[in-house]
Amino acid sequence: MSGDEPTRDAGGNRALLQRAVAHHHAGALGEAIDLYRHVLNAAARADDGTETIDVQGEVWRLLGVALRANGDPTGALDALDNALAHTPGDAAALVERGAALQDLGRSADAADALRAVTPLTSESILGHASLADAYRALDQMDDAIAHYRRLVELAPDLIDARINLGACLQETSDFAAAIACYRAALAADPNAGAAATNLGLALMEFGDLDAAAAPLERGAALDPTDPLALNGLGALYLRLGRTDDAERAIRRAIDTAPGHAPAWSNLGNVHQDRRRLNDALATHDKSVSLDPDNAALHWNRAMTMLLSSDLEHGFAEYEWRRHTTDHAPPGHDSPLWNGGDPTGKHLLLLAEQGFGDMIQFARYA
Repeated sequence: MSGDEPTRDAGGNRALLQRAVAHHHAGALGEAIDLYRHVLNAAARADDGTETIDVQGEVWRLLGVALRANGDPTGALDALDNALAHTPGDAAALVERGAALQDLGRSADAADALRAVTPLTSESILGHASLADAYRALDQMDDAIAHYRRLVELAPDLIDARINLGACLQETSDFAAAIACYRAALAADPNAGAAATNLGLALMEFGDLDAAAAPLERGAALDPTDPLALNGLGALYLRLGRTDDAERAIRRAIDTAPGHAPAWSNLGNVHQDRRRLNDALATHDKSVSLDPDNAALHWNRAMTMLLSSDLEHGFAEYEWRRHTTDHAPPGHDSPLWNGGDPTGKHLLLLAEQGFGDMIQFARYA
């Protein structure tokens, strides 16, 4: 019998549980999981009237917490369901169950579960973090932002909370607030590479290219294998006219992550900038093959097609602009003209480019 084999008496089981909790707190998750299971197995076998541990719900919950922390959300969900079968309404177990659902990518289920329990645990850091993550995955940004803000209030030292809040604000184009979040994260931890990279990207989107360089370079230095930092740095260098530096950074991003579609697209932009249009088209084709639903990649490919005088395919690809953030035409409730005979009908023309393009193409009307 091993030293960790449970005894049949309640005192032995409680001692074993204390050892399991001690392992858990020390980060020895594998040992804790084994001991929690020993305790539960001993309790299940105690069918002869012998006194046994009377907190099976708590042990199941602890097992679920340990399994989730150890990267097994499926096992954690099963353990937490057992915990709730013993102790229905246990708020801690309900929150952990919601977090496990989010870990499994079941964001809608996680949001439903956590909404039901959040009023019971309004101060729960895990509850707000998991619910915010679920809302973000569901693209319910206002709700995600509200919970990330509450998470920052509850845990001001939690750097990831500030970074995630900034990312949601950036996705809703609130760049000033996003930039403030990233700067607060960097003030708390100057080595937070994700905060530096996101700060640079936000500044670049905000149009402050000169200020974007330092944080993007910092992010790439802190994590030289981060394709987001390297590709962002390359995109910035390209906009600053530093084409050689741009290509080096983008190729490093591709070497690090060959499946990172935006880096291939930016490499296509480098080729286009140098008027290597055949190389640019091949590289844009590669990027679109990696992420065929990404409108920004199609937009970049459309520009190269049009520059290559492939107007038929270029203008067809150009229709993807409607799904982009930066290049979408003005919205209108009228149906789009499909190119059919307009006799007896009215066409509403809307300008979507600069004055030069508008004046030049008005003659075709």
